[in-house]
Amino acid sequence: MECGEWERARREALDRLEEHSRRGLVDYDIEGFLHEFNRRGDCVFTTSSCSGRVAVITGRDVFDKRGSSIIASSHDPIECREIVGEARDPSASGGLTWVSLQPPILHIAARSQEVAERIVSCAVQAGFARAGYKRMRPCGYHVEVAAYDKVHVFLPAPQHVLESLCTILSRYKEKLERLESCLLQLRC
Repeated sequence: MECGEWERARREALDRLEEHSRRGLVDYDIEGFLHEFNRRGDCVFTTSSCSGRVAVITGRDVFDKRGSSIIASSHDPIECREIVGEARDPSASGGLTWVSLQPPILHIAARSQEVAERIVSCAVQAGFARAGYKRMRPCGYHVEVAAYDKVHVFLPAPQHVLESLCTILSRYKEKLERLESCLLQLRC
């Protein structure tokens, strides 16, 4: 992006974050980090994020988002145990019910390749399985940091299997904290 293009894209992303914060659409456990990180300077800004969660979903098919409904959801590993403890198979609804582990993901725009590489380095140090960047046109780099892909467990399922999703969510939260700590030391 040209300088003016970069500033416009950054301003739009930060305005969108503010709007989503006001509407309660930003994950509460990552919101403070997002605001602080976006004040690092004009060389980076976040474009989207999810802090990771476990959700109980019902629908016709795991690939049909529009035909599915979230019954319960939590970003908190302790609440996760309550949710999976109550998860039942409502087969009377005529559809499928599953518990979905949705890992953390963070998208960041970096103005230079050097900054993009430092973000990826933070992700690797924090233990994230997927981290990389690609060139944005006309300038800048799009960085994605994520944990492993989603896991879907169909109900009914053994309780220990469902609880293991909460354990994985706890591990994701630890990695996310390490990533946040490293990124907040990033200087432009």
